[in-house]
Amino acid sequence: MWKENNRKKVYEKANISLYQIDYTNPNGTQTKRHLLDLDCDAVLIIPKRSLKEYILCHQYRNNVEKRYIEFPNGGVNKGEASLEAARRELIEETSLDADLTKIGEFLPLGSIVDTKVHVYEATNLREPTENFSQDEYESIQIQTYTEDQLNTLIKKGDIFDAYTLSALTLYKNYVTNKKI
Repeated sequence: MWKENNRKKVYEKANISLYQIDYTNPNGTQTKRHLLDLDCDAVLIIPKRSLKEYILCHQYRNNVEKRYIEFPNGGVNKGEASLEAARRELIEETSLDADLTKIGEFLPLGSIVDTKVHVYEATNLREPTENFSQDEYESIQIQTYTEDQLNTLIKKGDIFDAYTLSALTLYKNYVTNKKI
């Protein structure tokens, strides 16, 4: 069994902390690991217009200097439930509200980051009764894709982010198990 011997914060700014953790592994060897604490979980929403039509966002990401095609997603604020965050993010990024069903969760970089991503299916899309605006650093356009178009975009490498690819895997498993 792994044993944590010491945890030291080596960096902190805003809601980001980096820890160095000293462990003893099951063989008795001392080792050091780093953990990035982002101080929040995230949500990703898979909006469905119909049985095989999905809404995705086009958004330029400055940190990698690329345009992403991704499902709506974002952070869970302090004190906010993941369902509330999913609804808020869906409205912010698509100007749509929906019935939301949690289909799973995943750790995108579990060995170094503690953020968990909660994945929701959004059905019965409709106009929202409340308004949220996009964050000041966002410029998002939405587009509807069929399942075949999504698969083509993935094969071509146009959809490449871990959140969207992981969520699609969860979703396909969810749909398969729902039919059983």
